[in-house]
Amino acid sequence: MAVLIIRKYLLVLFLASMYQRSTGQCPTSLPNMVLRVGERFKFTHPINQNCLWTMMPSNSFYNSMQKVTDPKAGLLPAFAGLLLPDLTGLMIMNATTAPVEGATWSTAGLYVMHDKDANCNSSAKVAVIESGPTCECSASRKGTPAQYSCTLVYADSPGVPMNVQMTWSSANGKNQVADVPLARRIDRFRFRSVAVLPKRIKGKMVDDWIPKTCTVNFMPPPYRRFPSIDRNAPTFTDSCSFNKCN
Repeated sequence: MAVLIIRKYLLVLFLASMYQRSTGQCPTSLPNMVLRVGERFKFTHPINQNCLWTMMPSNSFYNSMQKVTDPKAGLLPAFAGLLLPDLTGLMIMNATTAPVEGATWSTAGLYVMHDKDANCNSSAKVAVIESGPTCECSASRKGTPAQYSCTLVYADSPGVPMNVQMTWSSANGKNQVADVPLARRIDRFRFRSVAVLPKRIKGKMVDDWIPKTCTVNFMPPPYRRFPSIDRNAPTFTDSCSFNKCN
């Protein structure tokens, strides 16, 4: 296990050093995004003939970057029907958490635009969700409070996923508490973030105020392992409500 962790760490360092060979981030940044399955989105950027796109899909092996476009061949066959480059940017034709039938890669992950003329890169993360957050409540047992949890499953590039902030709100809106749980990988494609409401908040038992909703939003990429990633938080918000405990 230790050997595998060391190998993974060294590989990620190698990939990071590869992108640090450019002079830095391009003046025009790319936004980090959260999309739902099936949605479209276009990265707009002033493109020239010496611009190339690569990406690290959520199902990439060993956190490897995949070439999307080629100066001579254009869009590579592996991304046909999924991505569409033109002189104004790159269109995600179909947001996916896992490869669709006939495809090799998903469209969730890390995107990098290489501007060879300006000798710079622009990068962005695209997380893809299949559904919104799930609120669950287990009934209290004698002497213990009820347990409330909030869960979100999403696809993102392996190794460096964006984390999710989950905010609990009471029915009267007077009580709120936020948590940023660590994302855990659950399969080759997806991560799961789960926040469990503490038994005590500011010295009060949870049962003293019953949470009504859990609101989720994504945090900016946690660190600049790839220096050209923008630090903006995706403009995404969703929520779920708690019903009677089971």
